[in-house]
Amino acid sequence: MDFELPEEHQLAYESAFAFARDEIRPHNAEIERSDDFPRWMWEKLAEQGYTGVAIPEEYGGSGGDFLMAALVSRGIGRANGAIAMSFGAHLKLCATEYHSIGGSSNGCRTFHGLQDRLSCRRTHIYQAS
Repeated sequence: MDFELPEEHQLAYESAFAFARDEIRPHNAEIERSDDFPRWMWEKLAEQGYTGVAIPEEYGGSGGDFLMAALVSRGIGRANGAIAMSFGAHLKLCATEYHSIGGSSNGCRTFHGLQDRLSCRRTHIYQAS
């Protein structure tokens, strides 16, 4: 049995960890002190395509699957566990629920409206380094 990750999943994990190491970890003390999830961080997560990682591209997501979403969350969690928990809650309680009820054009419009509110953008889940 092969337990190796597919290359795109490995790249997603490495990219998410590098992003979190460079963009989240330097702000850990500030985040802990303020006990807040900064709005700008949602925007940065969205710019990377992470906020829609498990949503198909035709619905405005990044086209990944749940394994990729878990790996992205793990990468973020290596830099800040609280941010990873909030991110995971967003994926399960918000983004994927909109998608699961949104197979129709109405759901698609709903998810795109949510994207606008969360500053989601159609970008690839991983970036070439």
